[in-house]
Amino acid sequence: MNKASSMPSGSSILATLVAMAKRAIVISIAENQIAMTVF
Repeated sequence: MNKASSMPSGSSILATLVAMAKRAIVISIAENQIAMTVF
């Protein structure tokens, strides 16, 4: 039980994936804004 509680749970892994997805979306939007401003 102690090992299971110390290991990352599925919800924390899901939260990490969501954070990475949000970051990727923000970066892609920023790149689109820069491209539209430059060209």
